[in-house]
Amino acid sequence: MDNYSVYQHGNTIRFECSFFDYDKTRVNPQLVKFIIYNTKYEIVLETILGESNKVGIGSYFFDYITGKEIKKYFYEWYGEIDGTPSLMRGQFATKFI
Repeated sequence: MDNYSVYQHGNTIRFECSFFDYDKTRVNPQLVKFIIYNTKYEIVLETILGESNKVGIGSYFFDYITGKEIKKYFYEWYGEIDGTPSLMRGQFATKFI
């Protein structure tokens, strides 16, 4: 069974992520992206994040305003730390509640 959060469409969702090195120390990636995919793994949204999305060392957020679609999506945090990718993925759905 899939485990994901369901949000009301037309609402704002705040996604948060922290990046760590191999020693479990928070680290700022050289590149941070937030990506949303549909169920066909097609990119719906891709944005590069900067200082305005940073809340601390290695910690970032992104506010996503859902559309009126009633769908399931996948999201991905992508960070490059010394040229090496670091990924975190999850899923969510929107519907009229």
